[in-house]
Amino acid sequence: MRTISEEEAVFTMRVYRDNVPVIGALPSLLGDEKDEIMDIMREQKVYERIKQGELWAWAYVEVTARWKKWKGMASMGFISLKDEADFRRGGEYQKLREMALENLNEEFQCSVDEIRELEF
Repeated sequence: MRTISEEEAVFTMRVYRDNVPVIGALPSLLGDEKDEIMDIMREQKVYERIKQGELWAWAYVEVTARWKKWKGMASMGFISLKDEADFRRGGEYQKLREMALENLNEEFQCSVDEIRELEF
């Protein structure tokens, strides 16, 4: 099977405000033990940043890999970082690219399989 390489694919990223409530989500993301006072302080900081219009305060990210007419997507929510540069430096961005590329190759292979079924 031919696979589409990372070099062949065109990647795009879209960032949205995550619509999942902040309350109760931060402690598990940070790997901390339950500490109610710290949780409330962290949540309050995120809410303050959201009120100031900071998209990366609580974000949901979609990465799309495209090749010709095919595309693959991967997404992640519960993201609270300083900015896009922090996200791109972290390992999550590369993981999303890899997942989107894997999805793209799955979609491409499905199309190839469908075409093969038409052959006599």
